[in-house]
Amino acid sequence: MGVWRADEPVSLEPKALDVLRHLVVNRDRLVTKEELLDAVWKDTFVTPNALTRAVAQLRKGLSDDVASPRLIETVAKRGYRFVAPVTVSEPSAGAAAPAPVASTNPPEPGRTRGRRAAALAALAAAVVILALGWRVTGSRGAVRPTRQLEISPLTSYGDVIDAIISPDSKYLAFARSDQGQQSLWIRQLRGTNPIQLVAAQPVSYYGMSFAPDSASLYYVVRGPEPLAYPRGMLFHIPALGGAPRRLGTPFDHYPVVSPDGTTLASLRGDYPKPGESALVTVRADGSGLRTLMAVREPDILAPGFFIAPSWSPTGDRIAAVVRDGDKRRARLAIVDVATGTARSLQPTFASAAFTSWMPDGSGIVFTGAAQAKQSPEYGSDLWFQPLPDGAPRPITTGIVEYRNATVSADGSSLVSVGGLQNAAMWRVPLAGVGHLEKVPSQKTDGLAGLSWLGADRIAFTSFDGGTAQIWTMAPDGSDRRQITNEGANFSPRPTRDGRTIYFVSIRDGRSGIWQMARDGSGARQIAPAPELWDLVLTPDESRLLFTASGPDRLDSTWAVPTAGGQPSLLIGGLTRAAVSPDGRSLAGFWQERQDTQTVLAVFAIAGGQPASVFATITPMMQGGVWWSRDSRALHYTSSDRVNIWRQPLAGGAPTTVTDLGDGMISRGDLSPDGRTLLAVRVHPVRDAFLITGFR
Repeated sequence: MGVWRADEPVSLEPKALDVLRHLVVNRDRLVTKEELLDAVWKDTFVTPNALTRAVAQLRKGLSDDVASPRLIETVAKRGYRFVAPVTVSEPSAGAAAPAPVASTNPPEPGRTRGRRAAALAALAAAVVILALGWRVTGSRGAVRPTRQLEISPLTSYGDVIDAIISPDSKYLAFARSDQGQQSLWIRQLRGTNPIQLVAAQPVSYYGMSFAPDSASLYYVVRGPEPLAYPRGMLFHIPALGGAPRRLGTPFDHYPVVSPDGTTLASLRGDYPKPGESALVTVRADGSGLRTLMAVREPDILAPGFFIAPSWSPTGDRIAAVVRDGDKRRARLAIVDVATGTARSLQPTFASAAFTSWMPDGSGIVFTGAAQAKQSPEYGSDLWFQPLPDGAPRPITTGIVEYRNATVSADGSSLVSVGGLQNAAMWRVPLAGVGHLEKVPSQKTDGLAGLSWLGADRIAFTSFDGGTAQIWTMAPDGSDRRQITNEGANFSPRPTRDGRTIYFVSIRDGRSGIWQMARDGSGARQIAPAPELWDLVLTPDESRLLFTASGPDRLDSTWAVPTAGGQPSLLIGGLTRAAVSPDGRSLAGFWQERQDTQTVLAVFAIAGGQPASVFATITPMMQGGVWWSRDSRALHYTSSDRVNIWRQPLAGGAPTTVTDLGDGMISRGDLSPDGRTLLAVRVHPVRDAFLITGFR
C-alpha cells in the first residue's frame, strides 16, 4: 500500500499506512483507539503512544491540521474519524482481484471482525481517491523502512562538556574542560581538524547556539571580569573564527536563537524579582530585554544544570521546563511568544531540563527522567514528546548521562553530550611524607560518600547492583561486605567507636537521616529531611550537619540532634561543612547571596557571620574542605578539584600539598592520624555523540 499526490510518492511508515487504511475502510463511524491498536498491532504489545505517533505522521505526510482537520478528526479521549470524501475505483489490470465482501445480511454476533477483514483486503487491492487529491493504492513500494537508533561518537577527548550541531548539519561546535580551564572549538561534523575559537581560560561556558544560517555562534560565559561574574554574559563570534564580541547582556544559561535569527531566548534565576525565575528574550544585538514569562517558587525555570528553552519552527512559541522545587517534579510547558501564556504538557517527570523543538514541529526532544535515578551520573535520558499531543517516549535508556540535545534542520540527526563517571579510591598524603596509593575498589565506590570506620575499616556507598547501598571493607580492599539493602542509602558517617553509623536513606520516595549498627542491623530513622547530602557528625556526637536547600534556594547547612527531631537552619549559603576537631568552628564554601562570589569561610559553630574569609572559589559540583588535626589549617580542593590546598587559619597565601595531574577529587575523609586523605578521584569521560534513527 502506498500514498501518492500528483504522481509523487509520500513516504510513510508501514504502521501509519495500516492506520490510514483502517480509518478509510471504517470512514462511516468513529474508530476507537483500542480498535486501532488491536487491528494494526494485533498481538504485539505497544503503548498508546505508538498509535499517537502513527496519526501524527499521517497528519504530517498528508498536510492535515489537528485544529481544522480535513482528513483525520480526533475525538478527545475516544479515537479518530476519517472525514474526507472518498471514491473507490477498481485496481488496474493485472492487480489481484479484491476479496469478496460478505453477505449484506446483518452480521451475526462475532462476525463483524470478519466483515472488516474482508473490507480491508478489498481496499488493499483498490485505489482510493480522496477529495483532496491524494491517491492510496495497494502497492507498498513507497514505504520508508523503520530506522534503527544509532549512536556514534563524534569526539574522543573525554573532556567535552557541551556540543551542538549546526542547522545545516555541517559543523560541530563544542566546549572542552581540562584542569579548571575551558575552551571553545568548532570543526566539520565529519572532519578531524578542529579550530579553536576561544583559547582555554579559567571560565565556565553556560551554553551556546548557532545562528540559523550556521555562520556564527552565540554563547554564554562566566569568569573573572572583564568577562562576567557572578552572572553569565552573552557573546557572539563568527563560526569560522574571529574576535568574540561581548553583547553586554546578562544571561544565566543557554542562548537559543529564533528561526528568523532576530531574537534570542534564555532562562534567568532570581529575576525579575528575588524568588522568581523567568523566560526572557533579547534582540540579536543583545538589546531589548523582555520578560516573556516568570514563575515564583516553588516553581522554577532557573537556575539549573544544562537547562535550555527552544523555539518552535514558526517562531511563535517557546518550549521550556518548569520544575516544582517542593514536589521534585518537572513538566514541559509551551509559551506563546506574543502573549506569554503557557500551556503545560502531561505527564510530569522526576527531572527534565534541556529542550529542542523538532524542525518540522512534530515534537520536542528533551532530557529527563521519569523516575529519580539512584546513580552516580545525573540520571538524564533523551525523550521525545510528540505534538500536538501524545505520550512521551524515551529515545535512550541506560547508564549514560545525556545533558543536552540539538537537532539538525532536516530533523534526521541530533547531537548530545553523554558521559560516564570512572572513579577510584586513593590515599592522598597531606603532610609531605608518604606516597599516593590506590585502594582496590570499583568505579562507583565512594561517589556518594565514604568515611573511616575506625582505623581498620572503611564505610562507603557503592552502586554495585544498580542501587546506592552502604558497604564496608578493609583498607586494602579485602573483606567487602554490603550492610544495607532497603531503599537507596548513602553518606555513611560513623561514631568514633565505630559502633553506630548515621546515614542518608531514601525509602518509599521519602528521604531522611537514619542510624544503624556497624553490621547494618537495627536501622531506624531519626529525622526526616528532603534532598540532603554531605552528612557530618560533630566531634561531641550530639548533632548531625548536612547540606540542603535553604533561603533563596541557596544550598545551606542544617543541623539536627542525633537523638532525633526536626532539622533547623544553621548557616545559609554554606556547603561542604566541616567541623574543627575541637568542635568550636565550622568551615566550608560560602555564598552569601545568589549574586555574590563563593569563598572559603570559617564560622563559629553556633553560626552567625563568618569569622574568617579566604580564597574565592569558582562554584563547583564536587570537592571538599577538611580541618587539620590541630585545628590550625584548612585543606580544600581548588576550583579545578584536581589538587588539595592548605590554608593557615592565621592567614597568608594558600599552598598546594599535592601535585596531581588529573582526576577530580569528589569526596574524602581525613585519616585518624591526620596524615592522609582517603579520597575519591573521578575521571569523568564525556564526549559528543551523533544520534540518528530516533524518530
